[in-house]
Amino acid sequence: ERAKKAAEDFDIPHYYDSVTEMLANEDIDAVDICTWNNAHAPVAIEAANAGKHVICEKPLTVSVENAEKIAAAIKANGVKFMLAVPGRFGNKNQYIRKMLDSGELGEVVASFFFRGGGTPLWSYENWLLDREKGGGALFDQHVHDVDMINFLFGMPEKVSTVGKTMFEKSAYDTLTTNYIYKNGMPCNTQNDWTLTSPYFYQDFRVNFTKGTVVRDTAGFHIYRKEGENEEYEVPSKNPYYEETKFFAQCILDGKPITYNMPEDSKNTIRIVLAERESADKSGELVCVK
Repeated sequence: ERAKKAAEDFDIPHYYDSVTEMLANEDIDAVDICTWNNAHAPVAIEAANAGKHVICEKPLTVSVENAEKIAAAIKANGVKFMLAVPGRFGNKNQYIRKMLDSGELGEVVASFFFRGGGTPLWSYENWLLDREKGGGALFDQHVHDVDMINFLFGMPEKVSTVGKTMFEKSAYDTLTTNYIYKNGMPCNTQNDWTLTSPYFYQDFRVNFTKGTVVRDTAGFHIYRKEGENEEYEVPSKNPYYEETKFFAQCILDGKPITYNMPEDSKNTIRIVLAERESADKSGELVCVK
């Protein structure tokens, strides 16, 4: 009934309540997976086995084992795959990556990331708040910043996470994590989807030896130790559109996908699982396995 309603609302000619039936009856190039989180793996594997390219909503899965099964199916069938993590296509995050690669602001000294807002009570049967289906804020919302830390700084050796579960059956609806790197760089995230606020917040601060880059409610700023401070004017681009365009263009041009590869996605899941283990142990240091 929900599929029928969506088809009517958006003037879509065909709708199915079975992925198998859809794959058998439609001449399609790719499958865009937007199911609840623990259902990503079986759909991704079935689509790959049918020879379809796959773009999958984050997180890839809620287990490393399923992430490896997806990667194996993608490789075996020679199809393209990309995880939909729009942060890697965001202009502000790409600017940080540019500063890291160019060395313009020197080496990273410390970093902090915050993401939060009201509780997502709109999901079907509240699957977002279900530890097994959605994984709570830890897996569904916090994973954006974990992926960004992995994208910017690579894999940490250990993590220490303290979290609190506010809703029955959920998993860590508010949390904070310290990431331990070999070079000793302090890196911290906070995530909270229990805020009594109509707004969504996404802030970060990356401190370099030659300056600091800050995103907050006041805008996006670059503070340099030598030279004038500046407010960086970010070109207006929609990262959701940019990631979908990139994926489609790679298919049309026959080019390999270089962003959000299965290995990147698996590593992000490895970090999040270590965080959950640490939170289960009241913040005990846990090695990223």
